[in-house]
Amino acid sequence: MHRLPFRCGILLALVLLCLPVLLSGQNREELERKRERLLQEIKATETALNNTKKDKEATLEQYIAIRTQIRNRQELVRTLEQELKQVDASIRRSEVVLLALQGDIERLKKEYAHTMRVAYRHKLSQSMLVFLFSAESFNDAFSRWQYIRQYDRFRKKQAVNIIETQEMLTERTAQLEARRVEQQQLLAAQQRQTDLLQEEFQEKNRLLKKLKTSEQQLMAKLDEQQAAHEGLNQAIEEIIVAEMSRKRREARERVPAGATSTAPEAPAATVEAAATLSRNFSNQRGRLPWPVRSGQVSKSFGNAIVMEDTGLKLPNNGIEIQAQNGADIFPVFEGEVTHITFVPVYQNAILVNHGDFFTLYYRIEEVLVEKGQPVGPNQPIGRLADDNNTVHFEIWKGTQKLNPETWLQNR
Repeated sequence: MHRLPFRCGILLALVLLCLPVLLSGQNREELERKRERLLQEIKATETALNNTKKDKEATLEQYIAIRTQIRNRQELVRTLEQELKQVDASIRRSEVVLLALQGDIERLKKEYAHTMRVAYRHKLSQSMLVFLFSAESFNDAFSRWQYIRQYDRFRKKQAVNIIETQEMLTERTAQLEARRVEQQQLLAAQQRQTDLLQEEFQEKNRLLKKLKTSEQQLMAKLDEQQAAHEGLNQAIEEIIVAEMSRKRREARERVPAGATSTAPEAPAATVEAAATLSRNFSNQRGRLPWPVRSGQVSKSFGNAIVMEDTGLKLPNNGIEIQAQNGADIFPVFEGEVTHITFVPVYQNAILVNHGDFFTLYYRIEEVLVEKGQPVGPNQPIGRLADDNNTVHFEIWKGTQKLNPETWLQNR
């Protein structure tokens, strides 16, 4: 009877030892999801690199792609390191648990064997009957009967404890072996990614060296891109200014108080709808869906350094998103197509109005909407070319350019 509290103590210790594993489960799942996302992004970048490698000459696109690939690969190696730390900690905890279980089951077996030897030696079943019928009174007999029942339950409980502990020991052993296999797989994956990272650094240096030798052609191409960018930027600003002037004019022409109007598109109603749309868009900061179903930012907002070693910079009013070749492009919020234009270098550009806010999408091969058409987040407005996996995306509030990364939801 005195052994039962000891058994409960062992079980409590097992719970406490397993608790860190349970608490770290969510973090482990997050790391696994992050690893999968990074692997998908690396695969997409590899497709882009394979496309650009068809050109025998080193290009700026190749350099940017390999730089993005290095950044993702470094993040993947760090993620694998974090996973390995968790697996190592889990293995250490499992080893402690196994030692406790092995010690527990050995003690239980010894105690049970001792009990059975005593019972056999004294022919305990007959002794118990003698013990019961030799009672001096009914109360004494009842007390002895209770004692016999308790002793019998104790022996049965010992047998059950041995079986349960043996099952737990087998389960924990299997878990430990699975974690060790996982550890070896993670180590192999980490080594593989580290080797690939070294190769990509060498490729980056090779591309940089070639780009430096053809700096004049590179600058000419960048000048061409910059001219096209500034031309598009000026055109968008003019369109936005014209749209804002139209809204102010409609606001001045609001239906006077007390007047009646049966027109479904009365100026007052139009202005109020635009104001509501603006508020709704503003409330989605940090929660807007991405303009592509899957992708990653390859160029950030602002004067991004295109080539770190030279300090060469290229202004960017939005972000470049690397998606899949031929991907569909979606508006990030409900609105109306305000303008569609074709710009050399950047292909088709689509401007969508969301009240006081505007979103711009370009590098589009195929346009799927028309000017003045209402659109929503689940309706594709355009499609990338089969050999293009990059879309440019901007957010404007009036003529102010905003950083799209602070508006899009985290992935």
